[in-house]
Amino acid sequence: MYPLGVPVDARSYWSYMVSLSVILQAVFLPIAGAIADYGSRKKEVLGAMAYLGAAATMAMFFLEGSHYLLGGVLFLIANVSFGAGVVIYNSFLPEIAPPEDRDVVSSRGWGAGYVGGGLLLALNLVLYLNAARIGISVAVAVRVSLSSAGA
Repeated sequence: MYPLGVPVDARSYWSYMVSLSVILQAVFLPIAGAIADYGSRKKEVLGAMAYLGAAATMAMFFLEGSHYLLGGVLFLIANVSFGAGVVIYNSFLPEIAPPEDRDVVSSRGWGAGYVGGGLLLALNLVLYLNAARIGISVAVAVRVSLSSAGA
C-alpha cells in the first residue's frame, strides 16, 4: 500500500491509523477540555462531536474495494470525535452530581454504555451469522455492523 506515496505494509496500516489517532487526540483533546471547562456551549460541542463521530462511522458503510485512505480518514475523525466527546462528557459530572455521588453516577453511566455496546455487539453477531437467511451477503452484514457503531 502507498498511502500518500509512503510505502506501508497492508498488515500495519491499522496500527498506523490507531497511532495517528492517539497523536491527534493528544493534540486536540486538551483543546476540547478547555472548551468544555471554560466555554458556555458545552452541550452543543458535545452534540457536534457525537454527530461528527457518528457520521464518520456510518459513512464507513460505503467503503469498498481500495478505498482504504478514506477508511483511514473516517476512522481518524470518528476516533478523535469520540475522545473529544468523552472529555466533554466527563466535564458534565460536577454539574449533575454532588461530590459524594459522583462515583456512583459515573459508574452507572459507564456501565450503561458498556451494556449498550455489548447489546450492539450481540446484535451484530446475530446479523453476521444469519446474513444468508436474511437475504444479504456476509460483506453487507459486516458493513452494516461496522456502520451501526456510529448510530
